This record gives sequence, structure tokens and C-alpha cells, in this order.
Amino acid sequence: MKIVTTPMCEEILIMAGINDYVVNKEPDKENADFAIVLSETETVMDSLKVKLNTFSQIQESVLKTVEILNPQLFNQKLSSNLSKSISLMSPWADSQQKKILRENNRKIKVKVYSQFLKDIIEDMGFEMVAENPDFVVFPDYLENQINNQIKNNEEISHSNAQRGLSKNEENNEENFSKNDNTDLVFVNYIKVPSHGDVPINPLERATMRYNLLEGELCMKP
Repeated sequence: MKIVTTPMCEEILIMAGINDYVVNKEPDKENADFAIVLSETETVMDSLKVKLNTFSQIQESVLKTVEILNPQLFNQKLSSNLSKSISLMSPWADSQQKKILRENNRKIKVKVYSQFLKDIIEDMGFEMVAENPDFVVFPDYLENQINNQIKNNEEISHSNAQRGLSKNEENNEENFSKNDNTDLVFVNYIKVPSHGDVPINPLERATMRYNLLEGELCMKP
């Protein structure tokens, strides 16, 4: 059986002990029988679609690949050894350490754009919200959209502040200070690399993203 995978998924085959395969960013251009691809990738041929955003997803993807393509190696010992190996990459890859870390994050509110980031934020134990977040996390490919949103919010907040100032002056009520930011909502925005400027290795990619988010999110403003 001829197997094809993409560069982003090749490490899964290596970890699964599969040596005979080809790599192509466009799997359907290969005359292959089976493909290992990311979940969002469409293929004509039969395929295993994997998610590689969290450490647990990576482990599950390797085990599923072994089960399908190398079943003679699939057993509980393999699962245990794989878990131990992956746990060395990050505290977030170790189930016991992750349990403690998640508890520390549960009161931090995060608004998230993009499904791959939602997987990670949920895994890290943050509270995902639609309104009044402490942080907004977004992928790099939405940077222009987010910047426009920030600009619009600043203009609206400034307009509201100006209306408040005028109203207080007209009614001779308590002065509304230009430095009073009560009506302004300040949120920390965090950009996370998606598929461009990131390691090809999924474990290294996950480690980079978890480290970035931990450094930015785990200290509530």
C-alpha cells in the first residue's frame, strides 16, 4: 500500500514506525492508496484526518496511525511508552502536571478566534468566553481583521467618553474627567503563529504555542 502524507503530518508517521511513504503538500497529486493529513485537508483517496494542536491529540493521532497502518505494533506498552516520551516535551504534556496547571488558569477569561487555538486554550484550562475577556487570542492570519476591530472599539470608546463629558457639563453634574477610563475596556491581545512561522514537527510546534500562551496568559492583568 502506498502512503502519502503532508509535511505537517510526517512526524506522526515517523513516531508510528512507518518508513515507507511519500510527502506531498497536495496528497491527491500522488498515486497513493492512503493519506495521513490534517483534519481540515480534503482528499479524494481514503485518509486518516488528524488533529495535532494539543499533546493529547498528537498522541492519539500516532496511536490511531499505528492501529491502521502497523497493527502488529499496537498494544498497551506502546501507548505507555509514547505517553512517557511525549510528557518529556512540556509540563503540559504530563497529565499530572497539567492537572495542577489547569487549576491555576480556570478563572482567567479568554476569547478565542480559530478552532486550533480553542483546542489549546481548552486544554490549558482557561475559561473561554464570548464577552468581557481578560485576553483575546487570535491566529496570525487574522491580524489585520483584529487590528481593525481594535481600532473600531477605540473609536467607539472615545466617542462614548466624549458624550459622557458633554452630558455632565450640560447638567452641572459631577465632572467627567478626560482621564477617567471607566467606559473603556482594555483587553490584552495575543497573536499566535498558525502554519507559517512554526516548526514542522508537531511536538515542537505545540511546545512553542503552549510556552507562548503560558507566558502571556498565566499572569492575569
